[in-house]
Amino acid sequence: MIKKIIYNWILVLGILILSGCSSMVLDNTFCENILGLDISINKELYKYEEDGVRGKGVLFIEYLFNKKHNNLFIDKKDYPHSYDIRKDWQLSQWEEVSLIDKRVFKLIGEYNIVDEKFRQYISIINDLILSENNLVSYYYKERNGYFYAIEMYLIDVSNNKLYFLYMKV
Repeated sequence: MIKKIIYNWILVLGILILSGCSSMVLDNTFCENILGLDISINKELYKYEEDGVRGKGVLFIEYLFNKKHNNLFIDKKDYPHSYDIRKDWQLSQWEEVSLIDKRVFKLIGEYNIVDEKFRQYISIINDLILSENNLVSYYYKERNGYFYAIEMYLIDVSNNKLYFLYMKV
């Protein structure tokens, strides 16, 4: 059951990335002003993108970062903020991954991942969700109680990695 939930979550993240984040630039300014993170992006480690029709698809990016100061956040309780292309989306504030809405997992599970390396990353993401101390925030669209699009940010605290996932089905 948990593995299926994790698989679904990873799938959702992939779909969100594809459907509208192709032009997404995750830089230090965005991390600070929108996400509220007190970090410096070092480099992009992995990127997977799959385009679909009408904005459907996946974009997944793994980043390595350094903390600028001792704290990961500028002010965790007031972030992230909405931004131009996500103004009409709902928002989940930063929280421990164990508190993530189960509808996120369902969305990920509905996406058919064909790329083997990306599947491995989905497995890593699932493990991170089951781990303690990792943090997640996401923007989402829902219809009739069902998530159909998500833009997710997952922080692997112990390895200084930030995962970005956009998925839309």
